[in-house]
Amino acid sequence: MFRGFGSPASMLGVLSKLGAAPQIVQDAATKSNQALNALVLVGKAGGGMVKVTFTGLRKCTAVEVSPSLMTGPPVVISDLLRTAVNDGLEQVAAAEQAQHAATAQALLPEVLAVMAAMSGNGGKPTRGGPDDR
Repeated sequence: MFRGFGSPASMLGVLSKLGAAPQIVQDAATKSNQALNALVLVGKAGGGMVKVTFTGLRKCTAVEVSPSLMTGPPVVISDLLRTAVNDGLEQVAAAEQAQHAATAQALLPEVLAVMAAMSGNGGKPTRGGPDDR
């Protein structure tokens, strides 16, 4: 048989865990996207005179411009809008990174369990050194 898998029954157990792995990852990705979509992040410019609101999935949901800016030159409004959008997108990127790190951390026990089952070492992780051959 295949070295390290033990009996055919334990090999089937490992394969069944591997078969479930894509669904576990898909479920985690779905939950992660739902959490990101629930976030509200506001990019600001001009001391809050321009605000652009995003979800964590980079969807712009609102743009607010102070009425006091409407009498100024259009180039000022354009610059403040660009600055607010970039500020909001930077916040979204940071939120995405934090959410994906949390998702990966939550998946780690599942991945380690599958790896341990594949090692054929009774469910205990191995060192992976030359003595483990």
